[in-house]
Amino acid sequence: MEKITKSFEISTPTKTEKGYGAIVSTFTVKDLHGDRIQFGAFAESIARLQARGGSVPVLFEHSHGLENNIGKTTYITELEPGNKMLPDNIKGIGGLYVEFEFYTEFPEGKKAEKLLLEGVYQEFSVGMYVTEYEIVNESWDDYRDWE
Repeated sequence: MEKITKSFEISTPTKTEKGYGAIVSTFTVKDLHGDRIQFGAFAESIARLQARGGSVPVLFEHSHGLENNIGKTTYITELEPGNKMLPDNIKGIGGLYVEFEFYTEFPEGKKAEKLLLEGVYQEFSVGMYVTEYEIVNESWDDYRDWE
């Protein structure tokens, strides 16, 4: 099973009751590696997470370890194209929406929140283990559809 990470430039995160909300990935758009994530790619993982009442760690700069765990997710859902929660620029393609909170009682969490709010960090990444994919075109413009 291949672990991959995909980055997505965000618009200004919205304030939520417990923290912030943002679209952290889009669907059907070819990324810099030539891949496209399809709507439904996260559905099974989200269902398992919700069934056990869990969350996903928010990591700083893709780094694992206690000092780099700067927060946690509080809500995750896939938004279909046309969903009113989607920003206008991705309304037609859909995206993965995540609400999260920073651990502001620790210096790393407080700093990460400040960097995000000041626009220093303008990108989120999602990590995943790919279990199914399809090679659609074997030319120089190869891309894989992640399901």
